[in-house]
Amino acid sequence: MAGSKMPRAEWSIVSKAPFVVPPLKEQEAIVKIVLLATAEHAMEVSYKELMLQQKFALMQQLLTGKRRVKLESAV
Repeated sequence: MAGSKMPRAEWSIVSKAPFVVPPLKEQEAIVKIVLLATAEHAMEVSYKELMLQQKFALMQQLLTGKRRVKLESAV
């Protein structure tokens, strides 16, 4: 439409446009894949957060001297 900052389509044009919709079985398969990917992403984000917390705790222990790192001598 004219005169707006963001372009918009007129409903009279959109309502006549053909849209292809996959069969129900295919839609269900897509949903399963998306749900699995979402769950995997959530697990990875959670794991990353745990690793960052562990890193922070270890760095605090190293900086305060509560934990020492033993280096193997070069032979």
